[in-house]
Amino acid sequence: MARKSEMARFAQFCSTLTLTNGKPMKLEAFQRKMLRDYFAGVRELVICIPKKNGKTTLLAALALYHLTTTDDADCVVCANSALQAMKLFDEARGFVQRSDDLGKRLRVLRGYREIRRKNPEDPDNPKLFTGTIKVLAADADTADGWGGTLALVDELHRQKDGALYGVLLDGLGPRAGQLITISTAGDTEDSPLGRLRARAYALDGLARKGAYRYVTNGAFSMHEWALEPTDDRDDLKLVKTTNPAPWMTPTLLRERHDSPSMTPAQWARFACGVWGLGGEPAFDKDVWEVLAEPGQPEADRKITLGFDGARRRDGTGLVGCDLETGHLFVLGYWQKPADADDEWEVPEGEVDQVVDHAFHAWKVVKFHGDPPFWESALDRWAGHYGEQRVTRWWTNRIKATAIALRAFRNDMVVGRMSHDGDEKLAEHIRNSVRQETKMREDDEPLWVIRKDSRGSPRKIDLAMAAMLAWRARGDAIGKGALDEPEYASAQW
Repeated sequence: MARKSEMARFAQFCSTLTLTNGKPMKLEAFQRKMLRDYFAGVRELVICIPKKNGKTTLLAALALYHLTTTDDADCVVCANSALQAMKLFDEARGFVQRSDDLGKRLRVLRGYREIRRKNPEDPDNPKLFTGTIKVLAADADTADGWGGTLALVDELHRQKDGALYGVLLDGLGPRAGQLITISTAGDTEDSPLGRLRARAYALDGLARKGAYRYVTNGAFSMHEWALEPTDDRDDLKLVKTTNPAPWMTPTLLRERHDSPSMTPAQWARFACGVWGLGGEPAFDKDVWEVLAEPGQPEADRKITLGFDGARRRDGTGLVGCDLETGHLFVLGYWQKPADADDEWEVPEGEVDQVVDHAFHAWKVVKFHGDPPFWESALDRWAGHYGEQRVTRWWTNRIKATAIALRAFRNDMVVGRMSHDGDEKLAEHIRNSVRQETKMREDDEPLWVIRKDSRGSPRKIDLAMAAMLAWRARGDAIGKGALDEPEYASAQW
């Protein structure tokens, strides 16, 4: 257990600090919970908490407390960029500037990115000091050889690799130093913090209470406040449980939630603590709404089909597109009912019936289907309706999919398409999150679409099916389908 006297001394120290609003800082109960293992001597502490819960202010106060109470303190502040690290540094600098006592004991050298504890024997000599807080650049080479007393790492999820973190961790040994990393949820679990968090979740003794998780093995501790990916992120009473700071009131959460600048992906990560694939909305929902024209094409018109399938976890969708007009319409969507057991699967027989209906009601000139989990069905459909019309279109081909999505989005923006106003399709369009790839074309990054987080209940299957129907339309037009009187005579 933490030494209560030291926690009490830190709380007293915080009460002497003045916040930017002119009020004294108060160490809140949830902050005491976060730091109890630190004061008990834990070597490595990880804290994952949504934005606006005072993480930068808390660490700035802790850095100053460490500097003023530790002999020859060597505290480093690290982040993905020097600019990010300077936010914490400047928070500490502000505390010093607003305190006569700290101003007498500490010297701020912003140009050097250092705060030094003055040597009491010669306090006016800037070259003599008995401890430092220093900002390090975000690379392992800069920290190589460090063997200090406290390392504070901000937003570890943003770092490209774990090299810097590893160097800092290795440097704790000589002086029994400690490391604290504090961060919001990342945009991918394939990151240094994401992998560290996964290892923490695998430890014995992980405790959960509502949105709060805690685990420790004596040398390592982790605290996390986060909703489950399947939780209702529009339930502000539930979201409040991930934001333990008393100043994060329901009113403030409502203002953030309803802000036009707040995207679903940002809300998930920064307010709900949900780890996600990140990115901004892939499509403009307002543009999509304007394109609504209820109805399906008349019988016997030439159409294309797009199919995106799953068996259990995600949904399965079939979307049609009028070849001439570019009108998109939903033919079917299957998703696991809320009351279904774990053995439920998409009813393949029903999907077969809807596919067969489409081929008999209209003249299907091209059908693009994403094969995973439906390889045999696509083979069967190709054999029955013609392999020139039914094609396997793998959406895991990143570049091809990114180019197809870009065309789909661009044609949407300029109004080359319309749709039947299906609410489920509109929902999936809204749910689609843009994730940039490492590929570029014409000096612009290519991107694909993903759900807002792994395991999210916000599906995007119909959006992908609509893109495939649109891509099938473009491929068919490119082969002269608009000029052919009958699809049977077209040569693909």
